[in-house]
Amino acid sequence: MNINSPQNENFEQTNDSISIQDFYYICKSQWKLFAISIVIALAIAFIHLVVTQPTYTRTATVLIKNNQNKESINGISLSEMGLSQGSTNLNNELIIFKSLTLMQDVVKRLDLTTLYEETKSFRKNVLYGDKTPVKVTITDLPEEESVEFELKINNENSVTLSSFKRARKKISSKPIDCQFNQIVETPVGRIVISKTDAFEPDRVIKVYRKGLYATTNEFMKKFSISRINKLSTVVDLHVDDQSIERADDILNSLIAIYSKNWLDDKNRSAVNTAKFIDNRLISLKHELDSIDQVISSFKSENLIPDIDKASNLYMNKIDRAHTELMVLNNRLWMCNYFLDYLSNNQDDLMPANIGIDNSSIETMISSYNEKMMRRNRWILNSSDKNPLVKELNIELENMKSLIIKSIKNQIATLETLINNINKENSRNTDKIAANPTQAAYLISVERLQKVKESLYSYLLQKLEETQLNQVFSAYNTNVITHPHGVRVPTSPRKKIVLLFALIFGIGIPVVFLYLKETLNTKVRSREDLKQLSIPIIGEIPMFNDKKRFDFKIKGEEKCEIVVKDANRNIINEAFRILRTNVDFMSSKEASSNVLMTTSFNPGSGKSFLSLNMAVSLAIKGKKVLMIDGDLRRGSLSTCIDSPTNGLSNYLAHQIDDIEKIIVQVEDYKNLHILPSGTIPPNPTELVEDPRFASMIAALRNKYEYIIIDCPPINIVADSQIIEKFVDRTIFVIRAGLMDRNMIPEVERIYRNNMFNNLSLILNAVKANPRHGGYGKYGDYYKN
Repeated sequence: MNINSPQNENFEQTNDSISIQDFYYICKSQWKLFAISIVIALAIAFIHLVVTQPTYTRTATVLIKNNQNKESINGISLSEMGLSQGSTNLNNELIIFKSLTLMQDVVKRLDLTTLYEETKSFRKNVLYGDKTPVKVTITDLPEEESVEFELKINNENSVTLSSFKRARKKISSKPIDCQFNQIVETPVGRIVISKTDAFEPDRVIKVYRKGLYATTNEFMKKFSISRINKLSTVVDLHVDDQSIERADDILNSLIAIYSKNWLDDKNRSAVNTAKFIDNRLISLKHELDSIDQVISSFKSENLIPDIDKASNLYMNKIDRAHTELMVLNNRLWMCNYFLDYLSNNQDDLMPANIGIDNSSIETMISSYNEKMMRRNRWILNSSDKNPLVKELNIELENMKSLIIKSIKNQIATLETLINNINKENSRNTDKIAANPTQAAYLISVERLQKVKESLYSYLLQKLEETQLNQVFSAYNTNVITHPHGVRVPTSPRKKIVLLFALIFGIGIPVVFLYLKETLNTKVRSREDLKQLSIPIIGEIPMFNDKKRFDFKIKGEEKCEIVVKDANRNIINEAFRILRTNVDFMSSKEASSNVLMTTSFNPGSGKSFLSLNMAVSLAIKGKKVLMIDGDLRRGSLSTCIDSPTNGLSNYLAHQIDDIEKIIVQVEDYKNLHILPSGTIPPNPTELVEDPRFASMIAALRNKYEYIIIDCPPINIVADSQIIEKFVDRTIFVIRAGLMDRNMIPEVERIYRNNMFNNLSLILNAVKANPRHGGYGKYGDYYKN
């Protein structure tokens, strides 16, 4: 007989899922598990709140000025003077605010690489500013190396250093005692410790010295910036930190350093222009001094008189031409000088508004300087290999070429105008034939003097304008709200932590119970057997979850009689129902009813059920014989102390009188047991012996019920042999033991009539959480 053959195609497998309602009652029945889980979760949350250092959020509100409006000083428009600062791109300024370089400057300014902590009430507290009792200075240490040590303040004069670590690795070193303001050699470098205004003795402080880059990254994670709305240039700066004072200092320093850098960037063009004008003024002053000396010497040597009134007409013309020529020469000189300046200064800002008197060229120079400053900012925040920097370099090179070309065209135009005026002057000079040669020379020298003087005055004016630009350059930020915030920690939030602890306290048992029920492939209750067509004659509850009905003592299974006369507990009522069903289904025509109990799994409780079912029948007055048919284990025989002689001895022809080995159970006169006897080497062959069949036939006339306790059917062939001599087979399924995948096999055995009059008993049914009772008994009976 192949028990492992495929299941019947018409049989539907029992659904392994569990309904929400049933799952609710399962959870309800496990309220102790939920209570323990919630208590543990809340305890962990409480410990977390106690040991976790609170974090505070500080916020500053800043207005970033757009600078598109014209600024003026006493009614004088700065934009008309060439001093407009240009507009601000808010997105670029936000990126600069969040730059690593800016935060690094803040870390350096506030010396945030050295941190102090003190443990109080199971919690580490950050010491900063006026709360730090000492200041530690570490020298001879690379900028990016981190160290830590413990500092104990002994008294007013000495401290003890210990627990040195370098790069988080402990250094073997004895504690070092030292004085304040004394250079001490330690394993982590030279250390100097000084007192502060908050000095107190008898304190233990943990000192951390972290690398600059690591510290900067740590505070960058704590900093954030956000716009108030899309229509304004007002932004909020946020810092989350364990120290309120440190967070405020970081915000103030960020704003101050950003404003200073912005102003320095804006003034850089003006500084270069002023430097250019200063150099040129020095050169012009030397030239004017030289011309003055020439005129004075020439007049002294040649005694030149005044120019003849007759030449006034032509001289006026020449003077007017000289005035125009002076202006043109100024422009030409400035163009040539500017062209020479561009050739010698490749990557610097161009002087702005220097008198070329060409609006197109001035506009291109202003645009070039703006792009140059933008490129410098990108290089400062990244590197010259940045794709945006490379793109700006190309644009700057093209703009510079265009400016040079425009200046050359301007030079050509000015030279043409100057040549035309010189030709006109030549004609006018020829007409003054009567004037002395000395007078003509003097006139030319004086004309050159006027040109130089005019240029000198012009440059002085431009220098004043540039200096005004530097003086009246205002910051592009305005602090609307200084660092502020509530003094309630934003992290950890007690209510949220406790809420999550409560959720986890409830959720973990729910997940555990759901997985337990979902992954449980064993038979759980009668619900799993509802699609079987096999009659179920009884459900035996597990009336005490801490106790198995067929348990082991000293390695051997032992049966226990739980059925008692006049006892009305759950287990007795269950066996009374079983007795009634067996009595009802038993044949009325046969002189006796021979039953066998078997199962798929060892430990299903066959011996326990057989014994207590027999006791229940015996109490009713039925004469019952129990046969221990499991010749390999003899579980049933343990209740009468496992006699040496039994069924195996009778089948082996060692004993001829069966009555001699049948034992009456104490306290139950109608109950007899035929023990298994000596464990034989060939139990299957003994059961197949014709003597077994003749024995059953002889005993039928003496007992109203014969119950044979057989071994599992899928392990040995004994049960298949014994079933030929019985009237009814009771198949035992133990809840929580047999896999639900075996249910179709039970159905197949029943449909194929492989055992006579097969019926089922569901053993060890656990409490039904929905009713608070067991199986169909509900909550009517309770122990």
